[in-house]
Amino acid sequence: MERGRHRRQERLAGLGARLTTLGLVLGCSACPTTPSSDDGGDAEACTFASCEEACRARGLCYGSCAGGRCNCSTNCGGDVDARPDTPYDRWEDTDGADLDAADRFENDDGEIEECPQLVPDEVRAGASPGITCRRMSVAEAEHGLYEFSGDGDRIVYSGDDPTAGHGLWEVRRASRCTRLVAAGRAPTGGSAFLTDPAVERDRVAYSFTFPDTESTERCELQLLDLETGVRRTLDANTSANREPDNSPGCFIDYVSLEYPWVVWRDTRENPPYVTRVYAYDLHVFAVHIETGEFLPLTVDPVSGEITGGSLHCDLSHGWAVFDQAWWDPDAPPDGNTIYEIVAFDLATRTRIQITDAPFDQYRSTASADWIAWTDLRNAGGWTWFQPCHADIHGYDRRTGEEVPLVWEGTAAHGPEVNAMGPWLAYGDYRWSSNPDCPDQRHEDIVALHMPTRTEIRVTDWPGHERNPQLYDRGDGTYGLLLAEEMPGEIYLRLWDCDLPEP
Repeated sequence: MERGRHRRQERLAGLGARLTTLGLVLGCSACPTTPSSDDGGDAEACTFASCEEACRARGLCYGSCAGGRCNCSTNCGGDVDARPDTPYDRWEDTDGADLDAADRFENDDGEIEECPQLVPDEVRAGASPGITCRRMSVAEAEHGLYEFSGDGDRIVYSGDDPTAGHGLWEVRRASRCTRLVAAGRAPTGGSAFLTDPAVERDRVAYSFTFPDTESTERCELQLLDLETGVRRTLDANTSANREPDNSPGCFIDYVSLEYPWVVWRDTRENPPYVTRVYAYDLHVFAVHIETGEFLPLTVDPVSGEITGGSLHCDLSHGWAVFDQAWWDPDAPPDGNTIYEIVAFDLATRTRIQITDAPFDQYRSTASADWIAWTDLRNAGGWTWFQPCHADIHGYDRRTGEEVPLVWEGTAAHGPEVNAMGPWLAYGDYRWSSNPDCPDQRHEDIVALHMPTRTEIRVTDWPGHERNPQLYDRGDGTYGLLLAEEMPGEIYLRLWDCDLPEP
C-alpha cells in the first residue's frame, strides 16, 4: 500500500501540489426493456433518455437503467422534472459556418450572449483510416490536465484555473465553446484542486481537495449542476497530513457517475465502516445521490472481510468494478499482496470476485457487456508498480466467460484501460523503440471493437498519449478522449477522436 500512496503523491505533486435504501423503486413498463433469453423478443434495450422520459410521464424520477431494465423512483430530491431542457443546451452557430469570437449562445433567460472562450480550431489525423482528432483544451488550462470525461456534446476536464488552483472546465464539442465552470478556490481562501470529473448530461461529480488547516487536508466528493451552477457535497472527510513529508492525508479519485450512483476511490484517516488495516487505506465507496445511502464496496457485505486497498474503480450499467488486494503467501519474493478483480451489483448488493489468478489483475473497467482489466498472470513476476509484459483480459457479463483480449509480445498493453459501448481503449507500448521494460516512454492509444475484435490504432504521434476515456456522443457514435503530453513539465493537451466502426 505504501507504493500506492507514493504513486498518488507523485501524481499530486505533478499536478501542482495536489450509498437507508433506494426508496420505492417501480418497474417502468412504458420503457422498453432488454428481452430475456427465452422470450425471443426484439425490444430495444432501455437507454438513459428513454427511461427518464418514461419515468417523467408517470410523475416519477429516473432511478436506474441497470442491465437494460428501466426503474423509476419516488425519491426525486425536488421537482420531478429536475432536469428540463434549457436554452443552455442550445449553443448557437449564428453564421452557420465556422465559429469565431463573435459567435453567440442563448442563455437561460433566452438572451444572446457572447461565447466566453473558444478552443483553438486544431484538427489532427489519427493513425488508422477514418480517425480524426480535434483539440478540446485551451492553453491556460493545460498544466496538469489529466482527468476528463465526456457525454453527448459536453466534455469536462480538470485543468489549471488561472486565478486559483485546479478548476473544472467545460467545452461543447459541436461549438468549441469553453468556460471555467468551477474555480479552484477553497472556502479557507487558498487554492483548491478540482479533479477526476465524471459527467452525465448536466451533472458532473468530482473531487474537491484543499488544505483545511496547516496540518489537515479536507477532501470532498461534490456534484455540480452545470445548468444552475448549484454544488452539493455528497461525502467529505478531513485527515491529518502524513509524516514525514507532510503529504496530503486524504484524497478522492477515479470518480464515476451513473445516476443515481457515484462510485469513487478514497483514502482517509478513519474510513467509515472499515476496520483500519494501514494508517491510510485506499477503499472504494458508493453513494446514492438522492437518498444519501453510503456503501463501502471493498468490505464484503456478508463476511465483513477487508483485506486491502484498491488501485482503481469504474461504474457501468449498475455494476461497480474494482481491483482489491489479497495477501498471497506464495507470491514472490516471500509472500506479497496481489490484486484481483471484484464486481459489486448495486441493485442487488451482490459482490462477485471475477478473477483468481497469479500475480496482479488491476485497472478494471466496465461496459454493458464486458468487464476488462490489465492482467499480469503471464508477465513473469512483474507487478502493477512496473507493469511490463502486460495483457488485457475480459469477462463477458452475458456468459460469465473470461477470455484474453489483447496479448502476445513483450510490450505492455495498458495499464490505462477504458470501456464503453462496443469499444475498449487502452495505452500500448508495442511501437516503442524499446518495448521491453524499463524504458517505456513512447505510448500510443489503441481501441478494440469488441463485437468484431477488430483493433485500430488511434494515435501514431511522437511522444506519449495517455488516459484514454470513451464516451457516448448521443448520436449513435462514440468518441475517445486522450491527453497528449506536451513539452515543459506536465502540460497535456486534450484531444477528442472519432472511432469509425469496422
